[in-house]
Parts: sequence; structure tokens; C-alpha cells
Amino acid sequence: MLVPPASNEAWNNVVTGKTNPKLEFFAAKVLLARLVLVVKRDPAAPTVQTCAKQLFELFSTNAHIPSAQRDIAKIFGS
Repeated sequence: MLVPPASNEAWNNVVTGKTNPKLEFFAAKVLLARLVLVVKRDPAAPTVQTCAKQLFELFSTNAHIPSAQRDIAKIFGS
């Protein structure tokens, strides 16, 4: 599955809480919970970008897992 690039605004929207997709992939749930807290403590653009990149990397590495594929579709509305 093709994962949209880390620069895609949807990644930022997820880590900032602007969108709140109900994720199925357990590793993503755990990571996202931590990233949202990090961004709440420091909402500066570099922090948001770093967190978005971490979430992107998790999904890129695990794009072959069905629950991750479903979550990517939820995040990007495909």
C-alpha cells in the first residue's frame, strides 16, 4: 500500500488532534497517544512535524499489515 508522504497535512492533523480517526493498529494507537501529549506540551511547528514524521514512519514500515492499511484509509479518507 502506498503511504502518503510525511509532508502531507493529514499527518499533522492527526498528531495535533484536528482529526481523530479511530485507529485499529495497536502500535499506532500507542504511539499516537504519546505524540498527541508531546504536541499538547509543545505545539510549535517543528514539534508537530517531528511527531507527524514519526507516525508516518510507523505506518510506512507496517504498511503491509491489514489494520495499518485500514487506518491509513481512515486518515486520508480513501
